[in-house]
Amino acid sequence: MGHAPTDRRLQAHRPTVCIHPTACAHHAVASVHATANIHLTGCAHRLTASDHLAECPRHRKDHRPGERLPPSLRLEADCFAHATAAMSRILIAGCGYVGSALAVRLAQNGDDVWGMRLDAGPLLSGVQALQADLTDPETLSRLPTGLDYVFYTAGASEFSEAAYEAAYVLGMSNLLTALQSQAQQPKRIIFTSSTGVYAQQEGQWVDEESPTEPTSFSGKAVLKGEGLLQASPFESITLRLGGIYGPGRTRLIDHVRKGEASLEARPRYLNLIPLEDSIGALTHRMPLESAEALYLGVDSEPQEWNEFIRWIARQLGLPEPSSSTEAPSRRPPRNRRCSNARLRATGYSFRYPSSRDGYRELIESGS
Repeated sequence: MGHAPTDRRLQAHRPTVCIHPTACAHHAVASVHATANIHLTGCAHRLTASDHLAECPRHRKDHRPGERLPPSLRLEADCFAHATAAMSRILIAGCGYVGSALAVRLAQNGDDVWGMRLDAGPLLSGVQALQADLTDPETLSRLPTGLDYVFYTAGASEFSEAAYEAAYVLGMSNLLTALQSQAQQPKRIIFTSSTGVYAQQEGQWVDEESPTEPTSFSGKAVLKGEGLLQASPFESITLRLGGIYGPGRTRLIDHVRKGEASLEARPRYLNLIPLEDSIGALTHRMPLESAEALYLGVDSEPQEWNEFIRWIARQLGLPEPSSSTEAPSRRPPRNRRCSNARLRATGYSFRYPSSRDGYRELIESGS
């Protein structure tokens, strides 16, 4: 099949590789999805790697002036957005494990990012620090103007009812009030909630339509925060994240290594997501024109506890974990399997579809 004629206007403007699939008549036909990976080698439509680096904020930062360019430049899944979308002004309210990584990723993408946290602390790469306390309305009186997106990624400072109420109820209420009083009009507010709002105990599958009847103070507080956001005048998305793991958060591996993880008499499932896919899901949801108000952020394979810690022990070259000597609790453990079907239906592709993929990489890296 020969190349389709190329519009001279496109040639005159020398479109970058980021807009290659839609600007290049040949590859627009060859690639239904504009973000498909495309190599430049062999394309005769005046689309060069140097054009890309001149226009794409992420890759411009990755290459120094005068540095030899690779023979071909592979597009990343979100590279199309780098050149076609204007720089966004983004507030990350809460720079903990997820919020900090999210802030750095968005700044690398070329967005203008503010990271809100209680203390000044060390600056995150490319992120503007904003010292504020979500529980103190006075500190929220001067937010960055003209915000396009707000991510609410705050977490409780400790596992107590007061801390959860402060982070998820009072903090959410105060931020929403501040945004309204300052006439902010963000395109979307995205909230990192938790699968802890579910209380199912029989190993059944749950999704976005399943009932939420939390019995713990933590689940109740998070669900209240969801309600506050949904009742606000802002368009919003809530992402209920499962247990997050990744570099620096390897507690389960550590417990198995130390012999502190035991086989249990009652089966129960873990619903997990790696940090990388937490960030991927959040950034994937941000620019979509049409989106649901609620998604589950978990990987594609819930892990049964006993089978999973046995598998981790084998990966570590350790004997099988011993059985628990503690009497089973009268109260059944939280035991459910969360479905990510709605998230996957948006086109998001997990880097680690199974927790075993992510944990294997952590173990092999020496974590």
